[in-house]
Amino acid sequence: MVIFTGDHGEEFNEYGCVFHASGLSLPQLQIPLYIKLGQSPIELALDSQKAASQIDIFPTIFHYLMGENSFESLFQGETLFGPPKRNYVIGARYNAGQVPYEFYIQKENYRLILEFSNTKDIFHSRFVKVKSLINEKEEMMPISPSFVESHFADAFEHLFADP
Repeated sequence: MVIFTGDHGEEFNEYGCVFHASGLSLPQLQIPLYIKLGQSPIELALDSQKAASQIDIFPTIFHYLMGENSFESLFQGETLFGPPKRNYVIGARYNAGQVPYEFYIQKENYRLILEFSNTKDIFHSRFVKVKSLINEKEEMMPISPSFVESHFADAFEHLFADP
């Protein structure tokens, strides 16, 4: 089994940034994740079109080694075998030791950029501010509350549900 990835993308002034984790553009968000599996007695197939994150690596490894997804409850990520549990991906921007107060939700062809109201202590924020909406061509779109609600409501409900 071989897994190759990076810890972040790097932007070389494509969107005015030159340091990693300084923005939420595609050069910084889309990093390589290559997985080569050995031979297995069970039939498993990775979905190469499925959106994935580094938090999905260990659940995938354990699923492959055990032949079943028996450790699902131990991980925040999910196995790359089978259908996804969620239809969105989240990520955050942070520089050095700064609080990751800016984050995104990617769903289908749209990326919603948001910011916590309390940038020093995100866990005590009372609301999030929608900063921008970007389409698959990396074009800014007008922010419509009805569009945001219709496309991202399930993500908000999952992320901000009362425990």
